[in-house]
Amino acid sequence: MKALHLPFMLLILFCFTGTLHAQDQDVLVDAQKINNNAIPRAVQDSLRKHFPQMTLKQVLKMPLKTYKSNWEVTENNSAEIGSDDYNIYVLRITGKKGGNLEATYGEDGHLIEAKELLVNSRLPQKVSTYIVTNYKGYLIDSDKIKRTIRPDKTEQQIEVAVHKGSDKKRLFFDNGGNFLKEKN
Repeated sequence: MKALHLPFMLLILFCFTGTLHAQDQDVLVDAQKINNNAIPRAVQDSLRKHFPQMTLKQVLKMPLKTYKSNWEVTENNSAEIGSDDYNIYVLRITGKKGGNLEATYGEDGHLIEAKELLVNSRLPQKVSTYIVTNYKGYLIDSDKIKRTIRPDKTEQQIEVAVHKGSDKKRLFFDNGGNFLKEKN
């Protein structure tokens, strides 16, 4: 009887550990790459309205029933989902000055969400002033502005890497350029 308990307990422990591990990972949703010209006219018009200075690089199409905000989308051209199931378009876009943006639209052209990442761009004056005032002698190494754009609001977080000699810090700011926290 003891001999049966050990393998059974190991099996339960293995399954439980696997479940915990899976919960820690990002959820990936398969999407199908389509030709840029194949997106609906309403999505094209909305893209030009929201992001007129951006260049469309790639379009992915995915089922509405599987879309969740903040999920990472991966390409899978062999997806076995009927074309009627697709209702969401993920557009990968770049700006003239280098920013990358991923915008998600419904097939009727409404913007669901867009995520933009700007690296080493011009910082808001309030952020620059805060750093000069509160981190005298520190030099800016790099910065990242992460922006999430939704129809009802835009959120952004600014991260600035600074150093003074061998002392390195990462500074975080909110939408309004207000200081949030510092990490070493």
